[in-house]
Amino acid sequence: MEGSVFPASAVAEELRENYIEARLHTDRPGKDEGRKQLQVEMTNDYSNPIYFLYDPVTSKQLGKRAGYVLEKKFLEFLQTK
Repeated sequence: MEGSVFPASAVAEELRENYIEARLHTDRPGKDEGRKQLQVEMTNDYSNPIYFLYDPVTSKQLGKRAGYVLEKKFLEFLQTK
């Protein structure tokens, strides 16, 4: 995703114009348990990777998508807000 989907022009523009990115790395066994717990609290999901749209003002989940997603589907996901 980082190498092909995020940099795609339409996706990059959508992210730049409408989102503030935050990454939570949770895939290092024995080192990221606290981060993994935060992920589960926020998303109710253990999936990795998981993409989560969150409104910090209302504390509402706006969308969630787990696993690799092709560019077109990821852009559609971002535009569901």
